[in-house]
Amino acid sequence: MQKRACAIRGNDKKSIRSNDLNYSGNIRFFQDTLKSVAVVSGAVFLLATTAQAEEPYNVDIDGTDAWTGSNVTNFLDVDSSISTEASALQLQVNATVGSANGTAVYAATNANGDEEINVNIAAQTGQRAEIIWTFSPTVFPLGVNNPSFSLRDVDSNTSGFLENPPGSANEFCDRIEVRAFDTSGATVNPSNFSVSTVTAPTTFAAIPASGGTPANSFVIEGNANDTAGTSEALIALTANGIRSIRVVYEECETADTDRPGAIGIVNGFGGFSVTTTDLAVSKQWQNAAVGDQATVTVSGGTVTTLPSVNSTANSPNETDSGVAREIISGVDYTISETLDAGNTFSYISSLSCTGTGDSDVSDGVLTPTATDTSIVCTYLNRLPEADVSVTKTDGDLQFEPGSTVTYQIVVVNNGPESADGLLVTDTLPVGLTAATWTCTAASGAACANASGSGDLAETVPSLPNGGSVTFNITGTFSNDPNNY
Repeated sequence: MQKRACAIRGNDKKSIRSNDLNYSGNIRFFQDTLKSVAVVSGAVFLLATTAQAEEPYNVDIDGTDAWTGSNVTNFLDVDSSISTEASALQLQVNATVGSANGTAVYAATNANGDEEINVNIAAQTGQRAEIIWTFSPTVFPLGVNNPSFSLRDVDSNTSGFLENPPGSANEFCDRIEVRAFDTSGATVNPSNFSVSTVTAPTTFAAIPASGGTPANSFVIEGNANDTAGTSEALIALTANGIRSIRVVYEECETADTDRPGAIGIVNGFGGFSVTTTDLAVSKQWQNAAVGDQATVTVSGGTVTTLPSVNSTANSPNETDSGVAREIISGVDYTISETLDAGNTFSYISSLSCTGTGDSDVSDGVLTPTATDTSIVCTYLNRLPEADVSVTKTDGDLQFEPGSTVTYQIVVVNNGPESADGLLVTDTLPVGLTAATWTCTAASGAACANASGSGDLAETVPSLPNGGSVTFNITGTFSNDPNNY
C-alpha cells in the first residue's frame, strides 16, 4: 500500500445574488381634515447628471406629469458627496379649487437666474392650487433631513396686511400652507417649520392655522407687496426622515385684483442632508498560495463611486483594504467577490461586516441602518478544512512480463468540508503498456470522466464530506527488457 499526496487546484468563484432597486406602485398622501386627498403615481423620474440650459418645462395644472430634464438636477442641493442622479424627486401639481389659469412652468433659469417651478392661478375668489414633492424611496429610503426651500411671487392686495384677526377686511389674501410627511406617512409637527424673509419688500411670518386649515399645517402670510416677482421667503424644516412636502397656495375671500395669483418655488431644495455611512471593503487571505488574486466589489443604490478592492496574496496570510466611500443608509448594497481564474487553490469564502446594525450579511447584502457611521466588510478566503486520504494498491506482490495487472486508487474525503476541485495524479510504472482506467464515485462525489488511458491526471469536480472516487487502472507488463 502506498499513500500519495494531493493538491487542491482550480477556481472557486462565489456568485452573490444581485439586488435590483426598482420602484413601482403608488404613494398615497394623507387626507387633510377638510381638504381633498391627493394621490401621486409612483413613476420614477430620472434626473440627468449634467446641468445645462433648456427650455421651460410645462405641465398641465390638475395632473401628475413626468418631470425630467438635465436642469432638474439643480433642484436638489444635497449636503453630501453622494450622487442623486437618478429617481431622486417626483412632482405633482394640482388645481383643486376654481379654474386653472395657464400652466405650471419649470424654468431652467428664470428672469432672476434661478431654477423655478411657477404655478399661476386665475384671479378669482377661492382659487386654490397645490404642489407636492416626493423624495424617492428608492434613492432615499430613510427620507431626507432638514430640507429648506424658497418661495417667490407671494403677492398681496395693495392694502393687504398680516391676517389678524382671521376674516378681517385687510387680511392678506395669498396664504401659503405647508405640510410635510415622514417615511411612515405621519404628519410632521408645524413646530418643526420656520419662515424668514430673504428679499423685501414683503415681510413673511407664520400665523396660527385657522379658517378650516388643519392644525398640523404650517401657514405663512406677508404684508403688502405691490412689486411682482421680487419678494422671497425661506421655509426651513428641522426634522429627519422627510418623505414628501406639500405646498398649498390659495386666495382668500376677495379676489386678488392687482395681478393674477402666482407662486414660485425657486432655487430648489437646498442644504438638506440624507442619512449616510462610510463603507470600506477588504480582502483577508488565510494560508493562501502566494500570487493568488481576488476582487471585492459593491453594487446597488445611486452612488457614483462605490468601494472596491483588488487584492493579490503577496504572503499566505495578509489583509488588503480599500478606500472607504460614503453610501446612503437604508439602501441594499450587494457585496461580491470574484476569484481569479488562474488561482492555485480553490478557497472557501465568507463575508463579515463590523460597525453596522445589519446583523445578517451572510447572503452578501448589506443594508446600513440609520445609526451606522462607519462600516468595514471583509471577505475571508481560506483553504477548505478537509482530511483527504489517497490509497493505492495492486492486489499482488509479484509481477511477470506479459502479465496483466490492475491498480486501484481510492480518494476519500473525511471532512469536515468539501474538497471540490481536487487534482488526482498518478504516473504509471515503467514497463506497463496499453494502460486504461475507469472512475466511479460514491456518496455525492462526481468523476470528471468515466474512463481514460495513460497516466492519471483528473480533477474531481465534487468531493463532499464522506464522498469518494475510485480509479481502476489496468495494463500489461512488457516482455521487452528494454522497456524497463
